[in-house]
Amino acid sequence: MKDTSILARRLMEGGSHLQAQNGEEGNKAIKRRSFLNYWLGVSLATFGGFSAYALARYLFPPGLAGAEAAGEDVRIMLSELPVGTAKVFRYKGEPSVAVRTGEKAVRVLSAVCPHLGCIVKWDSGKSLLVCPCHAAVFDVNGNVVSGPAPRPLASYPARIVQDEVIVGET
Repeated sequence: MKDTSILARRLMEGGSHLQAQNGEEGNKAIKRRSFLNYWLGVSLATFGGFSAYALARYLFPPGLAGAEAAGEDVRIMLSELPVGTAKVFRYKGEPSVAVRTGEKAVRVLSAVCPHLGCIVKWDSGKSLLVCPCHAAVFDVNGNVVSGPAPRPLASYPARIVQDEVIVGET
């Protein structure tokens, strides 16, 4: 009877049945607790490391290399841009779109919608640039046709030389 009351008391205090029978004073509980504390610490440290990395990449984005970063001329082959189509590319580090409106005519605009920064898409059926986020619509010159956009798309200088479109000031 005395063993049963000691066993019940130890079980109520949080010990296991094996600890109470063997008379051990919590060796297994300490080992289990240490193991769980160790892995909890490792998990939190890993999560904290990944979170810090993501925050650092957000606050300090990597720089662009080459012509895109320097704002140098970008060249697009005319064969990649048939009449009535558009091509999205990067110019001065931002998404831009080249629209070929005629055999010797091309317009280059920023592809970033001035409303909330979404990337506009070319609708070849209507010959319009459309923002997929909030339905802003722009004509081939970048002017606002409809929607919530507060201003037109930025325009960049472009010219056709032989068989390529050259985007840039020079």
